[in-house]
Amino acid sequence: TLHNQEELRRKDVRIGDTVVIQKAGDVIPEIVQVLKDLRTGKEHKFIFPSRCPICDSKVERKEGESAIRCTNPDCFAQDRERFIHFATVMNVDGLGEKVIDLLLEAQLVDELPDLFHLTRHDLLQLPLFKDKKTDKLIDALNAVKKISLDRFLFALGIRHVGEETAIALADFLREEQMDRTTEND
Repeated sequence: TLHNQEELRRKDVRIGDTVVIQKAGDVIPEIVQVLKDLRTGKEHKFIFPSRCPICDSKVERKEGESAIRCTNPDCFAQDRERFIHFATVMNVDGLGEKVIDLLLEAQLVDELPDLFHLTRHDLLQLPLFKDKKTDKLIDALNAVKKISLDRFLFALGIRHVGEETAIALADFLREEQMDRTTEND
C-alpha cells in the first residue's frame, strides 16, 4: 500500500513511523495502523517525486490508478524491472538482478527476446562469467523455451495481466483454437 498516495495521506503514514502491518491478499503487506503515540517528532511526510529518479523524465499517475510511473518508455529502470519480472516468472536459473544489470549495461539485451539470442561469446565477455556459469545460463534459457502459455503471458509483464488474467487468456485462446480446429474438420 506504500505506492498509494491517498492511502498514505488517509492513514497519515510518515517516514520513520512505527506501524502495524498485516498480509493483504497472498503476499502484499498492508499498513493497518500507525502507532502515532510512538512518534518522536523526527518523522516526516513522504513527498512523491515529480521526476523519475533514474532518467529524470516526468512521472504521472493515470486516472483511476494509484501508482506513479515514469513516462519514458526507454527508462533503464523500467527495462530492468521488465527483465527481472520475466526471469523470475520464467524461473531462469542464473538470471538474477546482477546478471540482468550486466546484460543491460553491456547492451547485449534490449527486448525480452534478446535473451534467447545470447551466445557463449556474448556472455564470456561479461565480468564474472566463466565457462561453467555461461553454460548454465544458456541451458537455463533453453529450458524455458517450452513453457505453458499462461506462464508466458504473465512473464511478459503486460500491464493489468496478472497470473489469474494470464490463465483466463490462455484458456480463452485454447478454446478459440479448438473451435477453429473443429470448424475446419
